[in-house]
Amino acid sequence: MKNEGSVAISLTLSVAAPYQIVSVLPTLAPGQSGQVTVRFDPSESGSFTGNVQVGINGGQGSVSSPPLVGVAHKIEIDPAELNFGLVFVGSTEEQKLTIKNQGVTTVPLTLSVNEPFSIGSENSFTLAPSESREVAIQISPTASGSFSGNVQLASGSVSFNVPVRAGAMTYEEYLQALLTGANVLAQYGYYNVAIAESWQNPCLYTFAGFDDLSVDLIQDYMDGTDCEEVSLEIDPARLEELKRASELLDIVDIERLNTWLRTLKQALLEGRFDEEYERLLPEGLDQFMEAFRLILGLSNIRANELKDWLKGFLLTLDQQNPMDYAKERQAAARAILVKLYGENHPFVQIFDREIIPLWNLVIGYLGGMPPSFGDERNNFSRAMFWIIVRCEAGCFYSLKNLLAEMNTEISITKNLGTILAVGHAAYKGWQVREFLRVYSAITRTGVWAARLALPRDQAIALGLEQLFGQRQGPGRVYEITGIQAIVIGNHCDQCASWGGQIAEWTFEALRRYGFDFTTGESPGRGNLNVVVISFTRNNAQSIEGPGGIIEQLSTDPWIASSGAVVMIVYLKDGQVEWVCISRGCDFLTDEEKEAIAQSFANLLSRYPSGMIETLMRFCGGDVGCIVSILMAGR
Repeated sequence: MKNEGSVAISLTLSVAAPYQIVSVLPTLAPGQSGQVTVRFDPSESGSFTGNVQVGINGGQGSVSSPPLVGVAHKIEIDPAELNFGLVFVGSTEEQKLTIKNQGVTTVPLTLSVNEPFSIGSENSFTLAPSESREVAIQISPTASGSFSGNVQLASGSVSFNVPVRAGAMTYEEYLQALLTGANVLAQYGYYNVAIAESWQNPCLYTFAGFDDLSVDLIQDYMDGTDCEEVSLEIDPARLEELKRASELLDIVDIERLNTWLRTLKQALLEGRFDEEYERLLPEGLDQFMEAFRLILGLSNIRANELKDWLKGFLLTLDQQNPMDYAKERQAAARAILVKLYGENHPFVQIFDREIIPLWNLVIGYLGGMPPSFGDERNNFSRAMFWIIVRCEAGCFYSLKNLLAEMNTEISITKNLGTILAVGHAAYKGWQVREFLRVYSAITRTGVWAARLALPRDQAIALGLEQLFGQRQGPGRVYEITGIQAIVIGNHCDQCASWGGQIAEWTFEALRRYGFDFTTGESPGRGNLNVVVISFTRNNAQSIEGPGGIIEQLSTDPWIASSGAVVMIVYLKDGQVEWVCISRGCDFLTDEEKEAIAQSFANLLSRYPSGMIETLMRFCGGDVGCIVSILMAGR
């Protein structure tokens, strides 16, 4: 705009949505020019026109700008990321990408991807409104290694990316890696299981209990067996028993089962097993016991004999030395890091030089905690394993600083809760982006929190797929593109005295990442903003009731009025309890809040020693593959 007159003029600019005036000079002197910045910010797809209306000197005159023209497309892509896992060199694997036009405009698209990935179908097409297209993405590796890139979808000058990754091995390298993992387990006295995929036919072979497997031995078995001709005769009655057992185990929640077993073991040690056993039977333990009877084929066993069998099993739980268990978890985590990044990567080096020694020191400090604290050493190592395999770049360096501070009873109490809650969330599929210090402005005390993100595929697995896209939030409609959580944990026993500090730490987390419903890309669009305060000790005191944590935090005006989703998660009689205490909570369903809460409880599942290592070899180091198999194994 230019003032070509002889007197100064004041300007008033206006424009209709979806256009916005971003900047303008309020006054122009004679001969002066000024630039007006207009933003095109549509919330829906379509073609939009408009004009900038310019008022001069409070209504003495007006002019209009040339026409504004903008076109917005709305595209949905599923899945948000492609992970091929392990692919053999010389083979071709294919995955599908579904692209749907969710808007009202016609969208021309061109797809491209870097080698060794390729587009296996037409890479240029046009989508009409509501039309979808399935595109084949292929990989044909010619060498071993880890490969990553992006499938780029371009429409005119606008483009967006879908991450794609894979790992490649020759078949010989695959077998050797598999054998290394299985034989190491055998050397340490574990019952090893190796699962080998055949190169010649679509079969999986399981080798269990061998003291020393070799490539020749595996190849001999594969060459001498045609899996299509193998048949296994099972008595129909026995098959029905196993089917019924499977149905019962599907009903029993594995996390509740772990809680029952820990409760029963403690009762056994205290001489009150029968009382606790009878109490838990109607809660679902009876279904587990019946499933086990069917699996073992003990059709004639009496109830007391089955109960005696359970007592014997309980006495074998948690007998592993905590330091030995820590070394196992460290070795398993390191193997995955090496597979993902390579032996000389900085992540592996910092893990070896700093995180492992600090991990061992914390095990020592936990062993010196008062008896009332409980023995959390193996739980700590279990959580650390999952944190390491889900750690992003900033996580490694901040994790070592957190561990370095866990050297007193107070620092362990307030920071162990964060480790345990984040470990369980990582097991559930959350990515650990970083650990960060948050401080109380009043007491000047600090605590370590964690910043996590949930990939879309894991959100779908947790039942949170409906969160993505447009969602009514506080005062407006939001576009949710992801989920971010700030986690503040605590392992307190008498928790009421921590309320003031936790409220201050929560305020600091909100101040840093925003009080709005979303955080990130732009106002009204970005990651769902979640803050979780997790109490990880079972039956911690003063969470509920007058003066308790819930009352203290829910009556804090900053927290209660926040558009972010603020949740308190805790354990009561081994069950996950939660309460959502901010204004942002009103815009999630109870099912969505329940799914988020379940991610951050201290309920890490237990798996037999060596299983993670064997699955790591089978999955070629792909953590998503490992988690998928573990979850399927429920």
